[in-house]
Amino acid sequence: MDKGQETRRSGEKQETRRVTAMAESQDTQILLKDTLERRGLLRTIKAKIRSEIVKAIHEPNVASRSVISDENFLINELILEYLLLNKCPETASIFLLEFGHPDAQLDRAFLTKQLGVIEDERSRKLLSHN
Repeated sequence: MDKGQETRRSGEKQETRRVTAMAESQDTQILLKDTLERRGLLRTIKAKIRSEIVKAIHEPNVASRSVISDENFLINELILEYLLLNKCPETASIFLLEFGHPDAQLDRAFLTKQLGVIEDERSRKLLSHN
């Protein structure tokens, strides 16, 4: 075997090792993705990434937001409660950020009084499952 053939074979071996490593890496990625999906974590991770992107985009604009009316504030609180009740904390986080709504949530008793809502046993049970 001459020097040129040795060099070609060495290059082919390196290429084979590189392709094998890439295939193993892709298999690992697929396995990881499937595992995260099966555990229900992939959706949460994606939502968290989107939330962080929105925070990064909107951060400089927070100071320039106008004050919202009392009516919109109450509506935002209801939307926020709905999102949290339906176990969407990442969506709620983005919602708070986009609307410049304060992080502190109003007390549920205050909300029901302001809106004239009468709570019954069924609505209280909804909250206890949250």
